[in-house]
Amino acid sequence: MSLLQDLRYALRQFRRSPGFFAAAALLIALGIAANTQIFTLVNALLLRPLPIRDPQSLVELFEIRPKLPPYPYFDYPLFKQLAATSNTIFQLNGQWEWILPLERGSSESPVSDRSHTEAVTENYFTDLGTSALLGRVLTPGDDHQAVLSYAYWTRAFARDPHILGQTIRLKGHPYRIAGVMPELFTGMALDSSPDLWIPYTNSLEFSASPHPDINNFVVEIIARLRPGVTRAQAEQATAAQWSRYLQDAYTREPKNYEGHLIGHLELRSLTYGLSPLRDQSRIALELLLAGTGLLLLMVCSNVGGLLLARATAREKETAVRLAIGATRARIVQQWLVESLLLTLIGGAAGIAAAYGTMPLLQRMLPLARGLGNDPAELRALNLDLHPDLRVIAFSLALCALTAILSAFAPAWRSSRRDLYAALKTTLSDSTHRRFQSTLCAIQVAFCTVLLVSAGLMTRSLTNLRSLHTGFDRDHVVIFTIDPGVRGYNGEQAWTLQQRLLEEAHSLPGVANAAIANRALMRGIGMGNSVILPGQHGDGILNTSTMAVTPDYFDVMGIHLLSGRALTPADQADTGQLARVVVNESFARRFFPNQNPLGKQFATGREFTKPDYEIAGVVNDTNYRSLREIPPPIFYNYGFGPKQYPNSFVLHVRTPGDPSEIIAPMQRLLKSIDPTVPFYQIATLTEEVDRSLWAERLLTALTSSFSAFALTLSGIGLYGILSYFVTARRREIGLRLALGAESSNVIWLVVKRALPPLAIGLLTGAALAWSAAQWIKTLLYGVQPQDPGSTTIALLFLIAVGVASATIPTLRAVRLDPATTLRED
Repeated sequence: MSLLQDLRYALRQFRRSPGFFAAAALLIALGIAANTQIFTLVNALLLRPLPIRDPQSLVELFEIRPKLPPYPYFDYPLFKQLAATSNTIFQLNGQWEWILPLERGSSESPVSDRSHTEAVTENYFTDLGTSALLGRVLTPGDDHQAVLSYAYWTRAFARDPHILGQTIRLKGHPYRIAGVMPELFTGMALDSSPDLWIPYTNSLEFSASPHPDINNFVVEIIARLRPGVTRAQAEQATAAQWSRYLQDAYTREPKNYEGHLIGHLELRSLTYGLSPLRDQSRIALELLLAGTGLLLLMVCSNVGGLLLARATAREKETAVRLAIGATRARIVQQWLVESLLLTLIGGAAGIAAAYGTMPLLQRMLPLARGLGNDPAELRALNLDLHPDLRVIAFSLALCALTAILSAFAPAWRSSRRDLYAALKTTLSDSTHRRFQSTLCAIQVAFCTVLLVSAGLMTRSLTNLRSLHTGFDRDHVVIFTIDPGVRGYNGEQAWTLQQRLLEEAHSLPGVANAAIANRALMRGIGMGNSVILPGQHGDGILNTSTMAVTPDYFDVMGIHLLSGRALTPADQADTGQLARVVVNESFARRFFPNQNPLGKQFATGREFTKPDYEIAGVVNDTNYRSLREIPPPIFYNYGFGPKQYPNSFVLHVRTPGDPSEIIAPMQRLLKSIDPTVPFYQIATLTEEVDRSLWAERLLTALTSSFSAFALTLSGIGLYGILSYFVTARRREIGLRLALGAESSNVIWLVVKRALPPLAIGLLTGAALAWSAAQWIKTLLYGVQPQDPGSTTIALLFLIAVGVASATIPTLRAVRLDPATTLRED
């Protein structure tokens, strides 16, 4: 009953002071919205397990070799051997992703598509404990059956419920659709999904070999630990079998397995799935979560200050309630109810705002990359950002914490106040002023931390954007095409490339065009092991490589420094020694203090004969990202009629806006072959900017948080000074009546703001410098303890302090002494 009475009383108080209620609720809504939104992203990437049975027992095998990324692919015979002998340790499954041409619809009017198809072993779905949304999953003995992902079912079939039993064709081979998986099931990848799953044994149909043998295939090995078996035990037992397998394989094929003998096996947990996005953004997410936490603490202190001001204004009312028999516990309860009601209303609005703006956050995230057996692939991000019980519990806990922290100051003050003093008191109260000043100093300190972080991130982003990349990003547009979508062979793909280049040159607005095997700035590249005459290699990837056509350097604005560029005579598969062009880093790395022109080298572990001869040297360029030191690169004319028809990237240079050439190029390709589309189109400027997604996201969010924090700090300082002027009206009026100068009154008010501002600035600067090492890996071209960023943050806060003091100071100076002294 008492709670209901307090609730009704709180509602009456809010109706009497709608401005206070709206301001406090808005502050809480903004704080809860920021925290809920960022925690939803953190939950999706870091905390949510895969939606399968017992994900904690799931592991994947990786080979770890010195100076190489973890390698997840193993020979299929090893998989069969482990499956036959390791049943007491774990259950095994395998997968391998193909990028295949897919046809759907009728044979008279087929629709061509490019599919990410995952071939999985027979017990894959049953061991994961997942079932289909429609139809059924793949089971042992299935042949030419396919299960669609929910995303592909939506995109390609508009969620047609009658899809079961229809036939699709993968590289010309028919497959019957057996089922559709639930929306949340994405396989082992957390933030992307294959388009469909097929039986692993059907992979034989997609081999480039005329006589494919499944024993020559590789597979990603997924294992589920048996109950009572630890990961270390399973790793030890599996490593012993893997070592024996490698020794036998080395005896048969020394060159193919020599490098593997120096590696070791590692089992890595798949509880949270595979996610390059998570690996790239973990520190950034932790920074954002910490920033939103600081922001919420500032909100709590500000709302607490507002409630404390109300508690001060209602002291006599509270004293009367105590005098007629109310207990102090009841007074505390009443303040808690008011704060909780305020927080629930603001929190509900904040949670709604967080999910209403979630699409905006999702659009700021990058395309998924670094997945499957082609790490250069870009595909739609399929990250589940729907709220689950953890997010809901987090949001409710935030609301409860906000209510408690906000109510602490007024509840403590009201319960501790002396009854007799409260009935006689005026507004002047040193305890209240000290408490309010402390809250304000805390806000200024937290705001300083956020401002310094935002300054560091902004300077890093500016440094990266202004970085000289070594290529011209402003006048190039790139088109990715996969001739394998239509089943082109090497000869047909070569013909398509040559015709595209020839006809692109004839288009108005095209200055030049060239082809490369991949685009720059996608976080991944092709590595190789370069070995010089008389040396013995160790198999470590010590250089990068790109296959390009001769005009590539002109199109990209890469300058020839010495020697010559590539020519048509350098084309691959001519039977002659291949001439290549290398960059400055390559020349410095392998031929220091020498003229690299004419030097020869090989790739691999042994130098038996030269594979390449250096014909020219070009300037260094960034390859994978703007943050990397330009690696050694050699460029070869790696295209020809005998090459496997992989996807390639057409680069087109224009004198003007490169986006204007996109439509003409699409029409050109359609006139050559209307069934082969460009599937990734972007200007090079967009590609470079896309590579900075993490920096852009961090800068945008930390800047937004900082602007909000500055506003909160300004409100806090304004509240202190307004209360001070109101509480000391009679004193100020008396001073003015006795002839005090305006400057004396101004100083009286301003010096009241100096202690919390100074303490907050110094504390915040110290905290920011202490925490700066945490974000060191996110910075570029700026030190964590950058004096410039700290100085700018302090100047911003001082300016806000001056602005906050202006109105209360003017109010004090303009007081009418006669009117003020007549007041009670």
